Amino acid sequence: MNQIVLFDKAWDSIISLPKRIQQKLPDFMNKFRTNSRDPSLHLEPINTFADPQLRTARITDKYRVIIHAPKTGNLFHILHIGNHDEAMDWAKNKLSSWNDFTHSYQVYSAP
Repeated sequence: MNQIVLFDKAWDSIISLPKRIQQKLPDFMNKFRTNSRDPSLHLEPINTFADPQLRTARITDKYRVIIHAPKTGNLFHILHIGNHDEAMDWAKNKLSSWNDFTHSYQVYSAP
């Protein structure tokens, strides 16, 4: 079973979603935890993203989740959720990593 962690800033994007999309998030997370390779999720890398570990996944035809996928293991980080085009634009220059000094997960823009 996969583990999913919500990046604290992801809440900003969740709050701004239409309520009907917010209500789909628990089902999406349950399906993802059970089988991240479920074809209906359309989990896929995007070769134009700065971070090769970022993936998009489908909530609906119009809304996408931006996820940081691990190189190994099963701990995934949900970083952002939004309208397809907006989510793709948000993710294109983002990098993410664990900071051992601050003991926190960081998401930042590539130069």
